[in-house]
Amino acid sequence: MDDSVADVSEHLDSSDNEEFTPGKVLQDIENAWLNEKFAPEILPHQSELVDCMLEQISHMEENMKKLKKGDIRLAIHKMEIDRIRFVIKSYLRTRTVALQHMPANFQAFEVDKLTVKPNLNSHVFLRVNKPVQGIIVPGTTNDEIDLTAGAQRLIQYQPIASLVKEGAVQLI
Repeated sequence: MDDSVADVSEHLDSSDNEEFTPGKVLQDIENAWLNEKFAPEILPHQSELVDCMLEQISHMEENMKKLKKGDIRLAIHKMEIDRIRFVIKSYLRTRTVALQHMPANFQAFEVDKLTVKPNLNSHVFLRVNKPVQGIIVPGTTNDEIDLTAGAQRLIQYQPIASLVKEGAVQLI
């Protein structure tokens, strides 16, 4: 198991001293998946996390080969691998990749004329991971609101878009 932790930390450069474990990487992918699913815009791609978790799955499958055929752990690990694959596939499916599969004459189009802009003023549900002070919601009396850790709110996406990208809030 120590090798898997080392493999995970090799792939993710952290500017802070936070330790990356397979469980932490999986949680980050699940958070990215939910944020991507519920955000009205396409968020930055978490390719490092996806690549790292795919390698982790390979290591898990190699370790499973060492187990005896009737071992109950084999079935449990297989279910966990299937669950992880589902999350990764769903995350990748949620992101827009259709243009790569279009004929060449459809790939060159004027983005500004043909694309639909996301409605950044739409409302989203969120859970606060870290306390945030002084969020101004447009269209209200322009009062500042504070977000306390653990709180859940319904709020416009635009004022909290950067907080989603930073991980201070999680869309639910």
